[in-house]
Amino acid sequence: MKNILKLSFLAGFMMISASMMAKDSEFSLSFVNVKEKTISFEVKNAEKVSLTVYSDADGELYHEKVEKPGLAKKFYNFAEMPAGTYYLIAESASKVEKYKIQVERNKVSLDKTPISEVSKPVYTVNGNMVNLHLPNVEGNATVAVYDLADNEYYNGVAKPVNGELNLKFDLDPASAEGYVISIQNNGNVFNKVIALR
Repeated sequence: MKNILKLSFLAGFMMISASMMAKDSEFSLSFVNVKEKTISFEVKNAEKVSLTVYSDADGELYHEKVEKPGLAKKFYNFAEMPAGTYYLIAESASKVEKYKIQVERNKVSLDKTPISEVSKPVYTVNGNMVNLHLPNVEGNATVAVYDLADNEYYNGVAKPVNGELNLKFDLDPASAEGYVISIQNNGNVFNKVIALR
């Protein structure tokens, strides 16, 4: 029988000025307190951030999506969870952070630094022109473009410049109603469907 992780939401949002949001619109997660079997943390710029807790043994135990902008305060209680390793995943449209949580008999411990942080590609679509930006690229990336019937139009290696990948695609709406752009880099795979009609 799977245990249910007990969670509670602490209300409290802080409005952020438009100039600050334009400059720093990506979420950041900071742990406020780790005490016995509870952790409390804050998610800055929390709008549209998914939070998931899972373990390798039981899979996903809890999932929620924070929809309101500002500062979200969270309190997670692991008191009824068996000893073991758990993970907290925070994900937005442009990045994923993963934190490791260790639950022991009488306490919970964690490293406040993510064990992995992955930037996701950001796409800008203007008609049939697609711009792709992927920051924090390590090594070369494999790029493929194919239509929804799985006909391949491009497959090649892209080299980042100063750790960033910036690509432009001119997709032909006469050839297909939509295309899939697939990026593989450093063990991560990102697929994006672009609908043109």
